[in-house]
Amino acid sequence: MVTVTACKNPLDGFILGFKEPINKSTLRVQFSLPENGQLPQDLDFRIVGQDADKIVTNLNSKNFKISKEGLIVLAVEPLIIPSVSAPIKFTLVAESKAYTKIIKDFIFKNDGNYSLYFPFVKREAPGVINATQQQFDPKRSTSIQIASFNKQENISISVAENTLFYNSDNNSKTDLFDIVVNHYSSANSKSYLPAGGVATNPVDVNDKPLAEPFDFLQTAALFSLEMSTDKDEVIKKFSKPLKLTIEIAGNIINPQSNVNIASNDKIGVFSYDTDIGLWKEEGETYIKKNEQTGKFEIKFEIPHVTYWIAGWKRNICRTGPSFISKSLVKDLDIVYYAQLVNVVDNKLIRDYYISANDGATFNVSFIPKVAEKVKFRVFDYNNFYGGNLKTPIVESPEIPLCGVSKTTIDLSKITIPKYVELDVKLVCPQGQTLNEAGLPSEMKIQFSEPDKNVWRDIGVLTRANSKLKTYKMQVGQKFDLRASTDGGVSWPYVQKNYLIDKQNWSFRITMKDYCK
Repeated sequence: MVTVTACKNPLDGFILGFKEPINKSTLRVQFSLPENGQLPQDLDFRIVGQDADKIVTNLNSKNFKISKEGLIVLAVEPLIIPSVSAPIKFTLVAESKAYTKIIKDFIFKNDGNYSLYFPFVKREAPGVINATQQQFDPKRSTSIQIASFNKQENISISVAENTLFYNSDNNSKTDLFDIVVNHYSSANSKSYLPAGGVATNPVDVNDKPLAEPFDFLQTAALFSLEMSTDKDEVIKKFSKPLKLTIEIAGNIINPQSNVNIASNDKIGVFSYDTDIGLWKEEGETYIKKNEQTGKFEIKFEIPHVTYWIAGWKRNICRTGPSFISKSLVKDLDIVYYAQLVNVVDNKLIRDYYISANDGATFNVSFIPKVAEKVKFRVFDYNNFYGGNLKTPIVESPEIPLCGVSKTTIDLSKITIPKYVELDVKLVCPQGQTLNEAGLPSEMKIQFSEPDKNVWRDIGVLTRANSKLKTYKMQVGQKFDLRASTDGGVSWPYVQKNYLIDKQNWSFRITMKDYCK
């Protein structure tokens, strides 16, 4: 047995146990921590916009503080039900001197739960990405210059006179603007494409659906442009396209000629809208060599704010084979390594981690057309304990890469580790009894290797079920354990270096906040 005592939440000054988290119309906002593992000390996080007054935390408070792990869960006030006819609109803003401005419009149109992820991007730091933030006054200037950190791939943006800048409500703005440009090194840009660089439902320049999805053989330029007013209104488009010139490295291989790029090579221009997840084929341009600088560059026009990519696309399979697991277990919460390989040369096309539970289905889709026939291999190697990566335990017959097919994979020989069953006992200090009616509806449980602070989910307990079964933890090992009653924003119940000495064990939590 282990007893864990609740401690006071350092973020907001009250014991979490007194409030029941809101579980409808929530927005889980996760910020990646900077390289030092800590939030910026000068971080200014705010919620603004039309319905900002209707937004609370998931504990129904106005105390908008981000946890030390970069998480905050927002919600619409419980008595308000968002709908298509009565949406709730607001804007998230996070600012720090060392990092570029983060700003995002969000709309609730129903009572669903959503998630957003934001990285903190350091300004003007050397590396793959050149992150720049500057102010722009269209009344005083008609150009925006972005000097690259390596002085090789500069960006120049020309703004026509009397250009209007429109926010998400299609209202024109003439304020002082904050401009954020994240520019990726052209040599590495393919590795940083948004949405994995896979255009699942793309449209053409006239917004008509393209017949086939695509990804990229090669890219020569990748950058994102974000604009907002000094009053925190997000700019989405312009009345006149901005004219852009971007320098690119000369050692990029043109996949159509299979040699380095040259003047007059044609290259495609694409955009990706992060708000709606839309890939768009924006047209083509030509690579030219600037006679004055000696550098290669491309020019094109950008009518809206988004990610912009210059590169060469390739069409891919929309639908591929499906694989159905046949095994001796149905409740595994670990996954096993698998490979999709070309039958001609056994070269790896893509690898995965798949469920080995009996009846689990794994679908392959949006795969490059690099082979006619493929095989699917599964290894006795899972994502928690490792295993054998040399020899697959099962290999499918040859099947077409593209098109609908279903194949059963027999995983009965896979190694199934022993499970651990967790029985959580909520206890009160001597002389008090548990107020069961006031217990939280859910309690999230995580574990980590001792002192590693790398937390993984075990599961979620409810009032009706106080037991969890997991294959992620091994008997005979020590772990740090923690529990949260507010959806994972804070973790006031912690046990360090606990030895799992048997397959069925109890996790006793002294929860004086729920006692009477």
